[in-house]
Amino acid sequence: MHGVKMKDNLNVSNLLRIYETEISKNVKNKKKLYDFEINKMQYVEDIINMLNNGVVGHKHYNIFLIFEPKCRLVMSLSVKDKVINHFVTRYILEAKLSKYLDCRNVATRKGMGTDYAIRKVIKYINILKRKYKTFYVLKLDISKYFYSIDHGVLKGLLIDKLDDYEYNIVSDIVDTTNNEYINKTKIIVDMTDRFIVRGRNSNFDIDALVCGVPSDYVWIMKYDIYDLVLSKRCLDFTSPHIACMTLGPKKRDIDCTSNNRGDRYIVCARWNNLREDIVSFKNNSK
Repeated sequence: MHGVKMKDNLNVSNLLRIYETEISKNVKNKKKLYDFEINKMQYVEDIINMLNNGVVGHKHYNIFLIFEPKCRLVMSLSVKDKVINHFVTRYILEAKLSKYLDCRNVATRKGMGTDYAIRKVIKYINILKRKYKTFYVLKLDISKYFYSIDHGVLKGLLIDKLDDYEYNIVSDIVDTTNNEYINKTKIIVDMTDRFIVRGRNSNFDIDALVCGVPSDYVWIMKYDIYDLVLSKRCLDFTSPHIACMTLGPKKRDIDCTSNNRGDRYIVCARWNNLREDIVSFKNNSK
């Protein structure tokens, strides 16, 4: 029977246990947490129905940037989708795939983690010390590692290790994001940087964006600008725009009668609802 182990454990008690022990304490967005809490039983029933039917149903990720220790694009799921992922991880990935993983692959694995990794490193260093007088350690980070994984290759490695039901569930989760989705999001970030935060010729970023007059204005910090723009992204580009901004020439001058004909070739980004968007973003962030 397909997916026996997972389906045998697919019940309200197990889903609530995963939420309470693995997710609720680690969710920083309290609004997400509150939304799940007040609709908890309905969400749990939805999850059971979806997984019984072999459907994941992940929606778009909440995308934002973090800047410490370096600028990084973060993609965060809703609490409901986190519960699904943790459940699938426990009853499919850990149950079926742990035996195939290298013992030095320690991240997010039960009984391993940072302390285990440190002990492994010390062990290998001691082995090298006994074998060589001089040796070197290379520390590196693969740029955009997870975003660059070929989904076809990944799923090809899974197909003979999972049954059909399990494979379809995991494949759906893998394909909730793809290179096109990431690349379009990156375009929005780069264009926001180009048109708002830095400009064309400046060596300096702005600190904040102010909209209004001295007696009546709203403002937003630089780092929040990216999150605001990303929250309004539209990844199905059908017209020249960047999320909440439209792109166009400084002046159209269709009849070529203006003295400033060169303005036709200057691209401008217009943010028509800037004030309203800043106010809404700051209210939702409280």
